[in-house]
Amino acid sequence: MSARRLGYIRGGVSKPGRGRGRGRGGSTKVASILNSSYSPDLLPIIVPFVRGFNHEKKDGNCGYRAVALQVYDNEKEWSKVRSECILELTQHPALYDRILVGVDVHTLIHKISHFGDGRVPEFNWMSLPELGHFIVTRFNVVFVSYGLHGGIICLPAAVKPGNGPPTSMVVLGHVQVGTHFLLDIDFPIHSPTLYWEAHHDQSADNLIAPYRARMDHYNTIMNAQRNYLIGNNMLSS
Repeated sequence: MSARRLGYIRGGVSKPGRGRGRGRGGSTKVASILNSSYSPDLLPIIVPFVRGFNHEKKDGNCGYRAVALQVYDNEKEWSKVRSECILELTQHPALYDRILVGVDVHTLIHKISHFGDGRVPEFNWMSLPELGHFIVTRFNVVFVSYGLHGGIICLPAAVKPGNGPPTSMVVLGHVQVGTHFLLDIDFPIHSPTLYWEAHHDQSADNLIAPYRARMDHYNTIMNAQRNYLIGNNMLSS
């Protein structure tokens, strides 16, 4: 896969471009999103960075379709993403046994292995954060996912021979079945999963460095929101 510059998230695909506009219209955009039907499914911290929504076929493959759109520029390649995840897992079992502590590898392979037409059973939907680890290492990308209950970032578990640090980012912002939100370039990023922090390969030690500032941004916003809520509770008590 050819390397892409990180840029704004458009149509689910990372493309070169300008970041979020900070001038007029910003508050109008936020108000519009808050008044949309998707508002109850959006994590409040991410609302100012949402630039729109992308709709995939609602067949239970929507997560894989969103990844395929970003990796292959074609959401119809969802089955190829599944196949590559299985290959990554079966070719490097020792690495993932170490990273996915307490997760049964054979069950994961069974969950990924669904290639038929029609509606996909819920058991075979994309499972996060586990699948994120396979995607980032297989495709040498950074994987970020946001949902109502929080966000995750997955970094490659190892830098494979011939690969440099990842230069592309795959983003899944899930709101409803078949729908993902699109983010501006400068959105804040959650800290890496505990799996990665504790068990990644030594070759991946420095991959976190380019994202420290955005992680600090995330923590600053979360702390401000927490202090605001605590202050309001004290005033009302």
